[in-house]
Amino acid sequence: MAIEYELIGSPSGVARSSTQDAEWKRTYVQHWRAITDNPLIGPGEVRANAPVAIGQTYNAGTEADTGSYCQQISVSEDTTADDGCQWIISAQYGPFDVMSQAPEVPFTQRPKLSFGFSEFQQVQTIDANGDAILNSAGDPFNPPLMEDVSWPIMTITRNEPGFDLGLVATAKGKINALPWFGRPAKWWRCLNIAGDEAQDPDGAIYWVVTYQFALNPNEWTAEVLDQGMRELNSSGERVAILDKYGNKITEPWPLNEDGTKKAVGEDPEFLVFDVIEAIDYSVFDLDAFYNEEVAAGRLI
Repeated sequence: MAIEYELIGSPSGVARSSTQDAEWKRTYVQHWRAITDNPLIGPGEVRANAPVAIGQTYNAGTEADTGSYCQQISVSEDTTADDGCQWIISAQYGPFDVMSQAPEVPFTQRPKLSFGFSEFQQVQTIDANGDAILNSAGDPFNPPLMEDVSWPIMTITRNEPGFDLGLVATAKGKINALPWFGRPAKWWRCLNIAGDEAQDPDGAIYWVVTYQFALNPNEWTAEVLDQGMRELNSSGERVAILDKYGNKITEPWPLNEDGTKKAVGEDPEFLVFDVIEAIDYSVFDLDAFYNEEVAAGRLI
């Protein structure tokens, strides 16, 4: 079975048209003639193979409008032909939010991106200059100083053909081992991966999957004051730290990088630990989407 399509205008008896309203929104109507080689071919097959699809931008060959999208396609038999083999396809175009309407194949729809913030409190160990926050005696505060912090939260929602439980186990709670979405390694943490089952107009099941990532410009690491009750001696053995009277100390003492105790009045140091597993964020398959957003100027 074969179907031939031809873009047509007023000579066919159907008129092309365009309108523009006070908000500068533009609509169009254009038509094709389809000729089949068998009268048993119906309107569904003619529409399915037509040279236009829902979501495509208006393009008539000699003119185009990337701000007007195909919203409706109708197929009617041309009864004047009297052979059951000729059809008129009409396409209507207009302003169209591609995320507000489900395409025939929902998981081919582009992801939706949004940003927000999460407010919380965390222990503050260093000040704005990177110096340790200590009391007048050089000890950490007890209870510690708390700070109000805001994490930027990035949410990406995408239609997918299935829900990958393996990805949830692999990626949830993990940080990025390599630069990702324009930020360095260890800045992103996957907070959650959630999925909702949905159904397209033809009854096929797909999943609406939501990814949430928190952005921490101080890196997802743990920073603690380097102190203890013991130090390393010249032989590399751990021995009790003694005070100036030769007695064992009763509270932790700041340590040097080599494990020896610091002298009184020396600036304390901090140890940084990677406590969250880092993975390659390419497992999310979002790199192409990020590059598209940047290329279009929608993300900086």
